[in-house]
Amino acid sequence: MRIDVGAAITLAVAAVAWGAFNASVGSGDREPAAPVAAHAAPASAASLMAEGASPTRDADLPPSNVELIAPASAGSDAASTLASSAGNEVPAAWTLADSRVTGDDRAPPIQRASEESPTPAWQLDNHQAYAQREQDRHQAVQRAFVDAADRELPLLDRQIEQGRAMGLPPEQLAKGEEKRRRIAEMRERMQANLAASAAAP
Repeated sequence: MRIDVGAAITLAVAAVAWGAFNASVGSGDREPAAPVAAHAAPASAASLMAEGASPTRDADLPPSNVELIAPASAGSDAASTLASSAGNEVPAAWTLADSRVTGDDRAPPIQRASEESPTPAWQLDNHQAYAQREQDRHQAVQRAFVDAADRELPLLDRQIEQGRAMGLPPEQLAKGEEKRRRIAEMRERMQANLAASAAAP
């Protein structure tokens, strides 16, 4: 069989041209895929926003093992927590503020003075009646001091004896004895004034 060389060359060129054409067509079909994917991302984000979801990245979210710090209920809790921890020195201002809120067991009880009744108009107009009222008020203060001294003097005596038994320095014992002497002297003076006022007509 005789083969035509010219026809064979023509077929070979046609095959190469056809392969190149298919390659260009294939590459042209794949290029629009990227824009489609690019448009798909905004569409999915828009759909998430429409559904109420937030397109937040995972890096923006807090880790699940992080504990949220709750606000303090009161400033006194922080001072109490620091005071309870060993080796921490709490400023005096913190403990003072805490004692104003929660109180201090070492503080003596507050004795509220009873409200004094206002002076009647007839005593304001009468000089003798007003003077008698002022004298009664002064005597009430003296009697209150005498009553308080009767309660505190025995306590001071016990404290002085305890200090002497513990071996306190004589200077400290002398201060306690001097305090006790002045209170007893003032008590005797006020007791004498009350007796003299009671004896007067």
